[in-house]
Amino acid sequence: PFELLDRDGLARVEPALARTGGALVGGLRLPKDETGDCHLFTRRLAELAKGLGVEFRFGVRVEELLTEGGAVRGVHVSQDGVGEVLTADRYVMAFGSYSRAALAAIGLDIPVYPVKGYSLTVPLVDASLAPQSTVLDETYKVAVTRFDQRIRVGGMAELCGHDLSLPRRRRATLE
Repeated sequence: PFELLDRDGLARVEPALARTGGALVGGLRLPKDETGDCHLFTRRLAELAKGLGVEFRFGVRVEELLTEGGAVRGVHVSQDGVGEVLTADRYVMAFGSYSRAALAAIGLDIPVYPVKGYSLTVPLVDASLAPQSTVLDETYKVAVTRFDQRIRVGGMAELCGHDLSLPRRRRATLE
């Protein structure tokens, strides 16, 4: 569902937009749309997993998936120059966009491709100027989202392989 808002409607659902001085004449509201904090979600998920006995090992480099008969039988890892093989009853692939190349070793071709997005998260300075929900500028493809006492400005999706550079023109759109 959606709701088409005029200038007064915008100010009603997002009081901070009333201060735009009439620059905005309308908008589209998606009342069932939701935004999540991925960082908070993964931290809480890790806490729950630890409570169930999961051991996290950070700083470990995965060197190779050890396979046999089209299945993973172990993972060769190293840390500080020391290697070891980890084995388990089940394995979870969590390499993000690198999963596709890693799973090719066992003949799996998964439909995963890297998409680079850009975001900037800053502390909330004045709550009266911050949105209550996500506000999207369709012209610039930028969203402004409130996360408690932080504001995230995010936008753009770029198909550029595994390019980790941060082009100045992309940053400028968010600043």
